[in-house]
Amino acid sequence: MLNFLTTILFSLTLAQIPPELIVTWRAFSYAPPDYTGKILPTKKTLVTAAVEALERNKLADLNQKEVRWYLDNQFLGGGRGLKNISFRVPAVTSRDPLLRVTIDNQDKFVSLPLAEPEAVIINPVTLQARPYFFNIERLNELDWRWQKDEKSLKVFVQKRTDHLEFAKSRYGLP
Repeated sequence: MLNFLTTILFSLTLAQIPPELIVTWRAFSYAPPDYTGKILPTKKTLVTAAVEALERNKLADLNQKEVRWYLDNQFLGGGRGLKNISFRVPAVTSRDPLLRVTIDNQDKFVSLPLAEPEAVIINPVTLQARPYFFNIERLNELDWRWQKDEKSLKVFVQKRTDHLEFAKSRYGLP
């Protein structure tokens, strides 16, 4: 009889542990193919997010669960089994957007770290700009304009839009 009561109490204790919610996300901004970090969103970037729940170290079935998604407390969407959602980062925001998913009155919050678009110069004689975190999917979507001291550079050999080759002395480069 004692084993039976212990089993019931142990089972009740296990049943009261809420599932662990795991949220993943992907930003569709551009970074060079050899970039090994997480691609970060910028303003207006398309982001997809997904949620899973772990119960007793196993994936829980969310097909019959009501899932609600919010971005900065604005409702994005919801429904039974809605494990995935896509949205755009707002064009106007002063901080990292906060994504929230709610399942059975349990919330999971994820901050999406915003990046500022930047171009990194690789070599000072043959300039190569490498765009990181632009709101594009392919390199050819960018409009490249090269300038030095706010003046356009017109005389150069352009093999690729992200490369610029100079005659060393023409523009005061080393």
